Amino acid sequence: MLNTEFELSDSQISQIAASFEQAVFKGLLQPHSQLKSLPTFVPVTANTVSGKVAVLDLGGSNLRAAIVEIAQNKLVKLNASNTIKMPWLRGEIFAKNALFELQAEALNHAGDINQLPVGYCFSFPTTNLINGDARLLHWTKGLNIPQMEGELIGQNLQDYLTTQLAVKIPDITVINDTVACLLAGLSQCKADAYFGLIAGTGFNMAALIPANKIKNSEAQTAQYPNDILLPVNLESGNFMPEFLTEYDQIIDASSENQGDQLFEKAVSGMYLSRVFKAACPDVLMDVNEGAEAVVKFIDNDTQNPAASVIAQAIYQRAACMIAAQIWGLVLHHVKYIDSQSQDFCVTCEGGLFWSYSTKLGHFSELVQQALTSQLAQSNYTDLNIQLIKVEQANLVGSAIAAIAKQTYFSF
Repeated sequence: MLNTEFELSDSQISQIAASFEQAVFKGLLQPHSQLKSLPTFVPVTANTVSGKVAVLDLGGSNLRAAIVEIAQNKLVKLNASNTIKMPWLRGEIFAKNALFELQAEALNHAGDINQLPVGYCFSFPTTNLINGDARLLHWTKGLNIPQMEGELIGQNLQDYLTTQLAVKIPDITVINDTVACLLAGLSQCKADAYFGLIAGTGFNMAALIPANKIKNSEAQTAQYPNDILLPVNLESGNFMPEFLTEYDQIIDASSENQGDQLFEKAVSGMYLSRVFKAACPDVLMDVNEGAEAVVKFIDNDTQNPAASVIAQAIYQRAACMIAAQIWGLVLHHVKYIDSQSQDFCVTCEGGLFWSYSTKLGHFSELVQQALTSQLAQSNYTDLNIQLIKVEQANLVGSAIAAIAKQTYFSF
């Protein structure tokens, strides 16, 4: 039956994890690897951070701002503005200053930002710079502001706030959403290692890595002492796992980026419905609803039990493959970074990861079950892997990033 093509045994999950472990190792070692493993230059130490900052969070559809107070890594206060729905139409050219005006409006609604550093969660492709700023590579998610491509995200906003609003901002730290998710975990639990994971429309992971282990950007990372950790955006949706099916090949062949993001195309919310439709072409469903459409079919369809079984297998496979990436990242850490580490904190975001099926239960629990099985059959049964959710993770993580950078460079 078709559903067996999507089933993964414990040994197959282990094999995917081992391959991912090696992909992480190679990605940190050399540029142009399967995993880009992009360092974000926010120095993190074992010490806790405290401070007050303004934060921005720009995604594909919404903009949020807040003033955040952190004390010893813990969230003390968060004054957030209302979410602003972005007024652009997909593909339509949008004015550069119009974006700055919206950002200024959001920040002003959050409170008095004068003299406050800004942490900026910017969820678009960038090149991160040593000073904490980032250069925009290109827009995605339907946003199109050609004037800004190739420019500095933080510096542009800082200049606008200074010249147009007479607001003094000492510094802007730009990070992406997976790094923000990762850093938000510092506010919730004490662990030996911290990872961030987003399983929603897309998929990605990030990890805190000792700067001296990051060799793919040696000229920039060598300046840090050995006790400094840097967040690394792995871009792990581009991982090429074993045991993909002919239906995954169909989805890839019809995509705009053939040969890329194969892991993401197998597990993310945007693609699960497409994989299901490829396996069951006669099923009536709106593939644009993504994982939500698959969950609806699993829970509500009573006319096509065979297709429902396949939908369940695709949903469960996504959980198993995500567990394999987490396990591979844990294995990389204990083998190449710190063999004494026992406690791992994985901050998880995304609609898919926190989704729920009345028939299958919580997706997060399916991931945890697969991890527990891997632990049971490994030589690392004493490891503890926590999958946690942090409220307002993008805002909290951006605040921690801005404070950590400011704290490090103030000494």
